[in-house]
Parts: sequence; C-alpha cells; structure tokens
Amino acid sequence: MISTVLLSLYALAALGLAIYGGYFVWMATLPPANSDRPTPSPPEDDALPTVTVQLPMFNESRVAARVIDAVCRMRYPRAKLQVQVLDDSTDGSSEAVAARVAHWRARGLAIEHIRRASRDRFKAGALAHGLETASGELIAIFDADFVPAPEWLRHTAAWFCAAGSDELGLVQTRWGHLNAERSALTRTQARILDDFADQQALRAAAGLLVLFNGTAGLWRRACIDDAGGWSGRTLSEDFDLSLRAHMSGWTVAFDDAARAAAELPETVAAYRSQQRRWAKGNLQATRCLGPALLRSSFAWRQKIETLLSLSTHLTHVLLLAVLLLKLALFAWPHPLVPAVDLVLALGITGLCAPGVFAWATGQRGPPLDTLLQGGMIPTDAHGACAGIFGALGGEFHRTEKLGAAATPLIPQLRTDPAVLGDVALWLASLVALGLALRDGHIFALPVLLIYALSLGWVSALGLWESWLRIFSTARRSSS
Repeated sequence: MISTVLLSLYALAALGLAIYGGYFVWMATLPPANSDRPTPSPPEDDALPTVTVQLPMFNESRVAARVIDAVCRMRYPRAKLQVQVLDDSTDGSSEAVAARVAHWRARGLAIEHIRRASRDRFKAGALAHGLETASGELIAIFDADFVPAPEWLRHTAAWFCAAGSDELGLVQTRWGHLNAERSALTRTQARILDDFADQQALRAAAGLLVLFNGTAGLWRRACIDDAGGWSGRTLSEDFDLSLRAHMSGWTVAFDDAARAAAELPETVAAYRSQQRRWAKGNLQATRCLGPALLRSSFAWRQKIETLLSLSTHLTHVLLLAVLLLKLALFAWPHPLVPAVDLVLALGITGLCAPGVFAWATGQRGPPLDTLLQGGMIPTDAHGACAGIFGALGGEFHRTEKLGAAATPLIPQLRTDPAVLGDVALWLASLVALGLALRDGHIFALPVLLIYALSLGWVSALGLWESWLRIFSTARRSSS
C-alpha cells in the first residue's frame, strides 16, 4: 500500500516535470525573433512625450548615486523630463541621495526626492505614491542597480510616437550586465537572464504575451491607471500589473535593441534571496490572476504559455518531491519505478535541452546555468510553496548590491542557514545515486547525477562564503 501511494506521487511529479520539459523544448523551437526588425525612429524634440522616471530604492547606499547620475544624464528634452527618487531607506543613506538630487536640481533638472512615512506595499506602494505627483505621459522605471544608456529614453519613447501605437501600454527592454565577468556565478546568471530575454523576444515575435520584468521598462500612464494601478498583493507587482494591462486590452512590446545594464548578485546568499522572492511573487501572481486569464478572450496558446511561464518555479517543487520520493521508494520498492524513471528522464531532458544543445553546438560554454538552477531547488521550492499556500504579499527583501566594490564585502555577508539545507539535500542526492547504481535504475542515474552536481556546486559556494565570513569576523575580533 505504501509503495503504491509513493509510486503514484512519484509518477505525478515526473509527469509534471515532463509537461514543463515539453514547454521548454517548444519554446526553443519557436521561429527566431527577427532582430533586424526596424524600431521606430525618435521624432524631433517637440514631438516627444513628457516622461517621468521613477527610481524606487531602499537602503541602496552603494548604488543610489550611480543610477541617479545615469538617469539624469540621459539625452532627453529637460522641459519634458521629470525624475522621482522614491526613497524608502532606513539606513541613513537618504542624506547622500538628497545630495545627488540637489546636485541635479541645481543644474535645471526637475528631480524630486520623495520620502514616505512607511514602506506600505513596499515597491508597489512606492511607485503608486510617486504617481500622485508624476507629470509625465510616460513612466519609466529603473531599479537602483541599473545604469541605462544615455539614448535609452529617447529610443523607447519613440515607440509611443509611432503610427498605430494608441493601444501600446508598455515597452520592455533587454537587461544588460555590469559585472557578468566577475565570477562563474555572475557569468552563469548573465546567461540565464540572456536566455529569458531571448524568450521575451520569441514571445513578442510569436504573438504571445510579453510581461513587465519590474525594471527597464517604459509605461503609458493611461495604461497603468486603466489596468487598476500598482498592487501590493503579490511580490511580483510587475507581472501582476502587466498581465492586468493585457486583459484590459493594452499591448506590450519588447525592444531588444535598447538595453539597460544591471548589477548581478555576486554571492550565493544574495542570489538565493532574489530567487526566493521571485519564486514566491510569481506563484502569487499565478494564484491571483490565473483564473481570470483562463476566462479571458486570449487564444489558448497565449493562456497556456503565460501560465506555464508564470509558474515555472513549480518545477523546483516537483524536483524536490522527485528526489525525496525516489529515496522513499528505495525503502518501499515498486516494480513500476523504472517506467516512471523513464518519464522523469524525458522531463529532465526537456528542461536541460536548450542549454545542453547550445553547449554541444559551440554557441556557449558548459551549461552551468542548468547546475545553478538545479542548485536552487530547495530555495525556489520554499518560495514557490509560500506563494501558493501562504498569505498574499509579504515583505519585499532587497537583493544585496555592491556598487563599485571590487570584491564582495565579506564581513557583511550574512550566515545563511539555507546552506545547511543545501548540504543535506546534496548528501541525499548522493545516497539516492548510490542506491540507483546498486539496484540498476539506469534511467534515474543521469537525473540523480544532475542533482548531485547542482546541489554540490551551490553547497560548495555557500560553504565557502560562510567560511569567509567566519574567518573575516574572527580576524577582526582578534585585531
């Protein structure tokens, strides 16, 4: 009886992974986006719309001046540009922010330093609060770790000046990377984000729904208002609003030419915090808007692709379940386990196929993105489960940024208890791999090897960071 129940759950998890694996393969086979597609040419200054640039930030002392300076140096008619620094900081960094705001105001720029009494609704609340005094027809949003190019605003604003753009509500642009070559960790993150941007371009070319990525986008103010404004009910306020905008009849464009570079997390602890928040927020958005999306008038291919894209972090819940159930089935064996192993192998192959194919054909280096994402199994599973079963909303935990620091500020690294969970799960994957070898479960061997390599790499990085922090703290205490 126990083995039958375990096998049924194992089969359901394997089937779920096979569905997502098929989705990944389908996305990889979409016709390539036409990168030569002409983008609208910027009009003369007199024809450009008014723009408000919003810079939400919280305790960003290392990067605040950089993003303020970059935005204020963008080439756009000063009479048509307003900048809002939406500063919810509590660490004393607001004085430095105020100094940069005063610097640019003295040079004739309409720039405001906006402070709130509380962080109500976090980033969504800050953006909504800023809109109360925003004067622009268009609203550009940049997170504090971004550095837009001087021509970014003029280039993206041209979309809203083109003929037939009345229903255009948002232009999302590709993210660049300021520190991609700093380490294997940052190079791998850059590859993952580049792949996501490529998928956005494919969605746009295939007539699928393109969603806002939270930053480096230009909104039409009327679209934000018509879609109901910013909501703090989820931690993915970006997906929430842009999906509501689609359902309100607005369109979203993806501009692959205009790029805004951003800083990638340089520690596993920072990356883990970011991924946990994204997983939780995306599943909250799926939970809130999934039913309305299914009832909408969009084509079924648009509905299904959007739901699968929003809920991709569920794969980590399924991957965690598969590993634990596989271990349990060694204690309570069932004769049909090898058949389910085959389904599982097909699903994992689909999930890994795009990265492995690019590596095998020489398009890029070893598929470390597969290992990094696999190493986030416990983190993403935790965030996804919180998004599905927990209360909506929650605290918005910022991702640590280093700014101009040449190396991570080791004394300020936090000891992350999640490292112990990573190590425990890595040891479990090694046990499962050994038992699969013993029992001849050949279809499970490649899958379990990926688990072992992924969790082993992330565990090693996390342990190294913890050791550096402990060692550095000990040295400071003894000096």
